[in-house]
Amino acid sequence: GILHNIQVKVCKGADGVIVPSNYLANMVKNWGVPEERVRVVYNGVDFKPLEINKEEARKKIGIAGNIILSIGRLVPWKGFRMLIKIMPKLFEINQFFRLVIVGDGPEKKVLELIVKNMRLENKVYLVGKKSKEELALFSAAADIFVLNTAYEGFSHQILEAMAAGLPVITTAVGGNREVIRQGENGFMVKYNDEFNLIEAIKTAWQTNDLRTRFIEEGKKTVEYFSSEKMINETIKILTPGNFKH
Repeated sequence: GILHNIQVKVCKGADGVIVPSNYLANMVKNWGVPEERVRVVYNGVDFKPLEINKEEARKKIGIAGNIILSIGRLVPWKGFRMLIKIMPKLFEINQFFRLVIVGDGPEKKVLELIVKNMRLENKVYLVGKKSKEELALFSAAADIFVLNTAYEGFSHQILEAMAAGLPVITTAVGGNREVIRQGENGFMVKYNDEFNLIEAIKTAWQTNDLRTRFIEEGKKTVEYFSSEKMINETIKILTPGNFKH
C-alpha cells in the first residue's frame, strides 16, 4: 500500500537504515537499499521483573491456576484462536492450566465468542491491553509464555518473558530465529501447528530440568539484548563517517 511505498522511498533515500533484526535487514535490502547502508541493532529490553512470588501475583490479578501467558495485538496472524482451541487437550496434561491473553484488537469479539462457544469461561481470560507495570505482574503470575505468531520482525514480548523467568515457546518465523536457540533457551514450532504446540507446552511443563535450563539460558539471552547495548551500538553507528554514501 501507500505506507509501504513511503517506507521504501524513505529507506532508499537515507544515508543509513538501522533495523532491529537480520530478518528485517534482508527485507530492506530486498527493497533495493545497498547492503553497506543497512545496520542491525537489536532492540534493547529494560523490563524489570517484579520481586513477588507466583501465588501472590496470581492473587493480585485474580486468576488461580497454572497460567499460560500470551501477549500481542488481537489480529488473526498472532494465532490466538489456535491457543484457545488446544485448551481442552492441555487440560488432559494439567487440569489447572489457564490461558491468559493480554492485548487488544479487531479479533477480540471473535475470540470472546470462541471462548463462550467452547465453554471456556474461567479457563481462558482475554484481559485487554495492560500497562508495563501490570504486564510485569501478569508475567510474575505465569508459568509458561507462548507466542504462536505467523510474522514477527523482532519480538520484545519474548525477551520480556525471558527476563521475567518464563520458559518460552514460539514460532520459527522472522526475528524469533535470532533469539531462540532450539531446545536451549526455548522451543520453536511451526505457526498454528496444533500437535507440536501441545507437545512443546507438555514438555516444558513436565520436564523440570529442561524448564530450568530455558529459564537460566533465557536470562542470559536478555543480557545480550540490553537497552544499554542498543544505545551504545546506535551511537556508534550514528558517529559521522560510519555509513558509506
